[in-house]
Amino acid sequence: MKNIIKKISVIAMAFTLLGAGSTVAKTVSPKTDNTISASAASHVHNWKYWKRGSEVRGDYVYCYTYYKCSCGSYYACLDQTHHK
Repeated sequence: MKNIIKKISVIAMAFTLLGAGSTVAKTVSPKTDNTISASAASHVHNWKYWKRGSEVRGDYVYCYTYYKCSCGSYYACLDQTHHK
């Protein structure tokens, strides 16, 4: 019976120390924060056709259509892939 009481008191003490540790940590350094924040881009791109191009990589030819925005950014859209 004494062993059961000892095990229960050890578990209770462990939970007490864990709770006190987290309270002390928040008191000592309250500015720490574990949250992640993200924001989406507010710029809406106005994509316009810019040019077509191709690229040879290994045994394949990749054909692209490039679109450009007034902000200067562009993206390439893969249209076709051909084997040499």
